Amino acid sequence: MYEDKKSSVIRLLDLVWDCANKGTPFSWERLNYSMYTALKLAVGSGLAFALEDVAYIRDNYRSWYWITDGYESIYTNAVIVNNR
Repeated sequence: MYEDKKSSVIRLLDLVWDCANKGTPFSWERLNYSMYTALKLAVGSGLAFALEDVAYIRDNYRSWYWITDGYESIYTNAVIVNNR
């Protein structure tokens, strides 16, 4: 069900997850950097998050590898830019 109604945040992260490293040799470091940067872009751009998005990010993108400063840093950034 969720697959049919993905938020713009998840669509952006899916694109990065699927396409990072396509033009270069595979690198976990590059993928992790790209995912973290994409999530920061989503927050900073004011993209709307669905209620399920944080759990989806945690469960589907190995985020424990790339959100190294914790989810609170993402929340703090959302507060700073007024992204509810």
